[in-house]
Amino acid sequence: MSALLLTAMSMTAKGYKITGTLHGDVEGKTVYLCLSGPDQMSMYRPTVIDSTIIRNGQFTFKGKLNGPTLLLLKYFPNDNRGEAENGRAAMRPVLPLFIGNEKVAIEAHVDSMATDFESAFYGTYNYKDAKISGSAINDLYREYKQGFTDYRARNSKLQGDFNQLYYYSKDVVPMTTIVERLNSIDSAKVAEREFLKQFIMRNSDNVVGMIAFSETLSAFDKQGIESLADALSPKLKATDFGKQTLLRADTIKSTATGAMFQDYTLQDANGNDGRLSDYLGKGNYTLLEFWASWCGPCRGSIPHLKQLYGLYHKDGFNILSVSMDTDNKAWHKALGEEKMPWPQLGTRDGFGEIANIYNFNGIPYCVLIGPKGEIVETNCRDARLDRQLARIYGNRFETFHLTGQLDELTDSVTVMTMFYGDWQRNPMEKYALKDGKLDITLKIDKPQSLVLMKPGDYTHSVNFPILPGEYANIEGNMNDYKVTGSYFYDEYAPIAERLNSYTAKISMAQDAYEAQLQELKKNEKKNAKLIESKKEEFVAKRKELYDEMRKEMKEFIINNPRNEACVTLLQVVEPEDMKSVVDKLNNYVKNGRMKPVTDAMLREAENQINAKKAKENIKEGAVAPDFTLQDINGKPLTLSSLRGKYVVLDFWGSWCGWCIKGMPEMKKYYEKYRGKFEIVGVDCNDPVEKWKKAVKDNDLPWLHVYNNAADGTPEKYAVQGYPTKIIINPDGTINKIVIGESKDFYEYLDQLFK
Repeated sequence: MSALLLTAMSMTAKGYKITGTLHGDVEGKTVYLCLSGPDQMSMYRPTVIDSTIIRNGQFTFKGKLNGPTLLLLKYFPNDNRGEAENGRAAMRPVLPLFIGNEKVAIEAHVDSMATDFESAFYGTYNYKDAKISGSAINDLYREYKQGFTDYRARNSKLQGDFNQLYYYSKDVVPMTTIVERLNSIDSAKVAEREFLKQFIMRNSDNVVGMIAFSETLSAFDKQGIESLADALSPKLKATDFGKQTLLRADTIKSTATGAMFQDYTLQDANGNDGRLSDYLGKGNYTLLEFWASWCGPCRGSIPHLKQLYGLYHKDGFNILSVSMDTDNKAWHKALGEEKMPWPQLGTRDGFGEIANIYNFNGIPYCVLIGPKGEIVETNCRDARLDRQLARIYGNRFETFHLTGQLDELTDSVTVMTMFYGDWQRNPMEKYALKDGKLDITLKIDKPQSLVLMKPGDYTHSVNFPILPGEYANIEGNMNDYKVTGSYFYDEYAPIAERLNSYTAKISMAQDAYEAQLQELKKNEKKNAKLIESKKEEFVAKRKELYDEMRKEMKEFIINNPRNEACVTLLQVVEPEDMKSVVDKLNNYVKNGRMKPVTDAMLREAENQINAKKAKENIKEGAVAPDFTLQDINGKPLTLSSLRGKYVVLDFWGSWCGWCIKGMPEMKKYYEKYRGKFEIVGVDCNDPVEKWKKAVKDNDLPWLHVYNNAADGTPEKYAVQGYPTKIIINPDGTINKIVIGESKDFYEYLDQLFK
């Protein structure tokens, strides 16, 4: 870019002299002096006006400027002068200067200088490790750039921490936390804007203020841009640079927050003209989303947009997608694959005029448009869109609503939820029905399996997946029902159909087998061999059906990686295949709101693989696997810390009738041989509070620890049934394994300790 004459200031006619000292491995290397400018990307491809070789760490530039000019010192660490290096963009240390015809002294270390690409992309520069003297106007430019850099670094840290929480947290992030953290980020942005505003207002009559205004226009809303533009001096506005800046300001403010949307003519999927005004400003909130078939993040975010559309479309929320594709076939292919249920338009020129109008150069880019056509928020996607929709329509992200009717349910229904992965049963709750109709709202924080039962009859049930923020309607009877509702259930429908078909086949095979068995048992002695043969035949048929189902469901997942409902099918995937199947899921599907399920399924698969290995390794004489679990007071207890005494591991649960039935005898023997052994009760598959209550109600005096599904301790010990009691020798080896509640265990204790 050519030098910009930015203001008329009184400078020495002799020109400028820049003397510099660079530290680091710089001897014999080249440093360039370049013209830069308000166009930040010019920092990456500036116009060279001079160059010199560094000798003894020193260099000098001399010349003459027409007035204060934005220059760039650019250091080349090697002979490569191209834009690429090792297959990537070459990045060279740079130092921006804003000087006139002055004597300027510089001292810096090349390792502490930001790179051209970094500074150009972010528009920031950290001068804290550089010494620059001799230019008052450069001091002012440095004040602006350093202040902007410091605020931007703080904002980037807050945003980075939030992204880590929102996209990668293993736990579901509550909406209250999302709002709180986004508000903190917004407060930091307000502080940044206030710094910029005050700096520009204080320097509204000099070129540095104009540069700050030009470079940070996108940080302000429509009103902010207008007020700052009005504050600039007429003299500055009259310069070429001033005129260019005001033109840019007019463009940016036209689609900034607070402005009305700008209309534009595009084409729909059939090639017909369609204007934005056909969809925007019609009394509803609408997300204007710019995307493309080749954009991975765009495609990845579509499942989340479908979720939001399903949650709020009935309240008036709409989406309008605008494709930036220039390949019409690729666009239509993507439309067929994604099946987005909202309107679609396409550009004729890709990143052309509409990208300039709406001031973006990367996608996905989303703008939330209000009912009257006003721009509510720019770059509004993912968590920011969640927050806006919760604010406008109410928070539906943490409840599930069920309506409908089942023939068997007349007065009430028993409801139980189980979390995918650990299958921990939550307490059953009974709900009254009005006129036989279901109308239940459940507060849930992660995807679960919902079980509906007729009170008092727990042999027949209906179960299907439920998710926070979704709603469903169920119709039919316990054996033949259909679930419809939000968009998730449209995706779940083909899965439910196939699963129900296999359930029916297995049930038919079971009924046929039991009918044959009943007939054969009329003469059981005579038909003994035939009974055994029919049993083997049924077991083989059942295995064949289950294997067929697993294969088909695995293929369905692989062929539909963007379908969130596919994650519920992971329960039928073989443990050895789990990781490879999960890896094929869309990133937003496996790391979005279904992440608790994918994580749990991966853990369960690993535990099951460990359990298979443990079947061979867990035996008398083997070393007992060590573990660390939380005790009833929340403190860690490590098994190996009990070495030197006999230990009985008791794998149990409050839900296990035989476990509870055997507690009195356990307590009797604990007292009988007190001091000779220790019992460690390992609770499995209980909610924490239910476990603690069971320990208290049964007055169990020994050590107790809680096994989360993620811990996998029962699998390490190949526990097949409950209770399982494992006696461990003082040296840490396994002495005896007893499955079930049996007097053999207590007789063995008598032998061991007498």
